[in-house]
Amino acid sequence: MRKKLIFSLKLIIGLAIFLYLIYRIGAGDIFSTLSKVNLNYFVLAVLLTFPGWVIGMINIRLLLKSINASIGFFKLLKFYLLSWAFGLFIPGKLGEFSLVYFLQKEDIKIGEGMSVALLDKIISIFSLILISVIAGVFFFKHKSILLIIALYVFGLVFFLLALLSGRIRRFVVKYILGDFAKKFENFSKTFFYILRKRFFVVVINLLITLIKWFLFALVIFVLFLSLGIQVNFFYVFLITSLIKLVGLIPISVNGIGIDEFFSILFYGMIGIIPAVIISLQLMKRIISYSFAVLIFIFLKWK
Repeated sequence: MRKKLIFSLKLIIGLAIFLYLIYRIGAGDIFSTLSKVNLNYFVLAVLLTFPGWVIGMINIRLLLKSINASIGFFKLLKFYLLSWAFGLFIPGKLGEFSLVYFLQKEDIKIGEGMSVALLDKIISIFSLILISVIAGVFFFKHKSILLIIALYVFGLVFFLLALLSGRIRRFVVKYILGDFAKKFENFSKTFFYILRKRFFVVVINLLITLIKWFLFALVIFVLFLSLGIQVNFFYVFLITSLIKLVGLIPISVNGIGIDEFFSILFYGMIGIIPAVIISLQLMKRIISYSFAVLIFIFLKWK
């Protein structure tokens, strides 16, 4: 009951922000912008979405292989797509951890699956922080960007220190997880094994993740072209990474409202008007949720 209430509140907050932005910008201006969409570019943006999923799956596959766990390419892609689709409906992309559930069906223990999923998430956040630091250099006059980067760096460092602390781990096991801790057997062992013995896999994962953000930025770049807007790709790469970083904060469901607000803030710095930004965000969400529905329809997770 409590989880449903929190979910509902976050959804209401996100939608309220989103609708307020539409009201302030003007639904007429947004509709006028969308009516001019170049469908050729829009279809290209849709097609460019696929490589990003495959790369994300490859990262998980590399981490699994580092602990001698192997799942077929297409089966793992199926699991990855389902977890991605769940992530659209859970605040902070936490739904993507449903991947652990699917891995368990392939005899990969919860602790091992969680360590792989969590490490991949940490690498993703770290890569976004790296890009955001560069963005901070270009937009250093805007304290909001530096504050976001500083908060994430602090949070990531604190989290890693907590993982490294045996005392904190024992506290979590004893007082938070309790009997449920048995299900997370081998979590710490697997996590630190990859970091210490298979660190080269972590480095490869990081490099591939940067390619994934490049492809994601390319999708946004093409969507801008579909709206007849010429924009520097380098700025798109930096700003989309910043928005990705902000979107991980579990304030709303899938960053609804929050992504739009910061998109207006950041893209406004390079002269993109709000009507174009909201139109682009609407197209991006239509693509994402349409794919999610298709994934749920055609891929079975039982």
